[in-house]
Amino acid sequence: MRKVLFLLLLGALSAVSLMAAPKSVLEDSSLVRISTPEARTAFLDKAMKDRLGLSDKEYAKVAAINAKYEQQLQDITIANSTNPFDDQVKKKQKGNPFENLSAARDKEMKKALSCKRYKNYDKQRLEIRDALKEQMLFEKAERDRVAEELARRAALELAQAEALAQEQAQAHADSVAAAQREIKRKHAAMRGNSWVMSVKQAPAKKSPAKKK
Repeated sequence: MRKVLFLLLLGALSAVSLMAAPKSVLEDSSLVRISTPEARTAFLDKAMKDRLGLSDKEYAKVAAINAKYEQQLQDITIANSTNPFDDQVKKKQKGNPFENLSAARDKEMKKALSCKRYKNYDKQRLEIRDALKEQMLFEKAERDRVAEELARRAALELAQAEALAQEQAQAHADSVAAAQREIKRKHAAMRGNSWVMSVKQAPAKKSPAKKK
């Protein structure tokens, strides 16, 4: 009973911690399951350049930051999902790893951007993240659709191949059966001919002479 109560309490605390976490943290961790670091980085680079009007110098810095932290996000999420209660993993992490990652990214963004652009970025970061998630979900749905179509085609081709193989096997069986019937017919004809020849070649029996 105590074990059940403990598990229920643990579940409740986990739910509360998720509700209290910043929106960007939840969005970040969920994105890993539907995308790759490269795809997220490419989208963020373009979105930030378009929305913030980055200079070439700022864009290069932002691209490097996005690539760095999207890969770290991938690594942290995989580590936590693989061993969520591993003590060794917990010892290496101080506080919430996703919050720490988000704070470190923001710190570097603040250095890379002008004060005005950073303020604009700070206002739009959740919108950018929402747009990223929407795009990644769309791309995942498209990948799933293509995969389903490929699977459907593969199944159809397999069914057609099996049907063709059955037709060929049946045609072969019919051909063999026809050949066997023809052989039997010829054998029967040969036996018949042999009997006729034997009858023809047999000496005729002399009828007994009549007594006078």
